[in-house]
Amino acid sequence: MESLFYIPILLLAVAIPFLGIVFHNHLTAARNRTREAWAALDAALRARHDFVADLAEVAGPRERCRANRGPISTRARDEREFVAAMRTAIATRPELLAPLGPIEDAIRSASQDYDAAAKNYRRRCETFPHSILAALSGFQSPALFEVELVSDSPAL
Repeated sequence: MESLFYIPILLLAVAIPFLGIVFHNHLTAARNRTREAWAALDAALRARHDFVADLAEVAGPRERCRANRGPISTRARDEREFVAAMRTAIATRPELLAPLGPIEDAIRSASQDYDAAAKNYRRRCETFPHSILAALSGFQSPALFEVELVSDSPAL
């Protein structure tokens, strides 16, 4: 009769570590999906950065803007000249902007994928029973992707 008493204790001794391993694997998989989605978003943003840098080379006077350490009025004039040159280049050669559409689509898709993965990871970190293991193991909820608009930059 005493051996029946030990069966539930033995089951708990096996089940609790097993569930801990399962929940840890869920959290790790969610964190890895979030990191992979962030890497894809970062690659898409780098592609846009490279495209804009290549587009700026077409306009030309940008190097003079960067190198100018003179008075603010001179720097502002050089920046206005650069913006004017960019507008002219785009107006005379609209095909220069053709690759921008797919790049922006990739950024939009990657940011949606990242936000979905981050929300899933956050949900797992904040709901029971994963929240207990997340707190004990150092899993942290990720931030969602946000774009900060800069109103001081000149429009092209």
